[in-house]
Amino acid sequence: LRSLVSSEMCIRDSIYISLFGQLQISTSSGTLKESDYNSPRISQLLTYLLISNEKAHSSLEIAQALWPDDSTNPAKNMRNLIYRLRQTFGLISDAELIVSTASGYQFKPKIHIIDDYQQFDEFIRLASAASSIINRVELLKSAIDLYNGKILSSAEGEHWLIQFATKYHIAYIGAVNELLKQLASLHSYDLLNQYAMRSLTIAPENTKGYYWLIRSLKAQGMDELASNAVSYTHLTLPTIR
Repeated sequence: LRSLVSSEMCIRDSIYISLFGQLQISTSSGTLKESDYNSPRISQLLTYLLISNEKAHSSLEIAQALWPDDSTNPAKNMRNLIYRLRQTFGLISDAELIVSTASGYQFKPKIHIIDDYQQFDEFIRLASAASSIINRVELLKSAIDLYNGKILSSAEGEHWLIQFATKYHIAYIGAVNELLKQLASLHSYDLLNQYAMRSLTIAPENTKGYYWLIRSLKAQGMDELASNAVSYTHLTLPTIR
């Protein structure tokens, strides 16, 4: 019973941070979206510190990494950002999210943070070890449902984020292609259509998404839609047996 209560308290006191698509921070008291901070720099700061493996960074280091063209008085600028962050985060939590240490700024070490990209990694790991197609499909769906676009899409193209964001975008494409393949093998064409369509809004460059979408349309007797999709993508019309 003590273990169960402890687990429930841990979940209740957790801070969930989502980076896929746009930044969102949730606690048991509510959710803050990226727009609520009204500051791209706060969103970039939070993302940078979160993906830095809990390492502390000085004001100068952060400024040079994120805003190299504007590193005037980084200590004062960072204090102002942290103050604004605390004011806004205080709407959904009494906890201190970012702390200043002798080494610099970092997420408070003892705070319990759950983030979507590490959850994504865990679902993919479990899916690769799944003993049945059904389990693999469910785990892949759980991973893919987390992915709403490239990490902090508002900062897409920023040099400090490109490698990290690209890694997960490629992993998403691989996972969704595997899911679509497995759904086709199960003849689950409604889900195949659903996940193929959604994947193409997120990764339109993934030609396999169009292939599986066409297969699902053909299997459901939507030949005209399938033919239109073929014309649009210049793919070879698949034969459904």
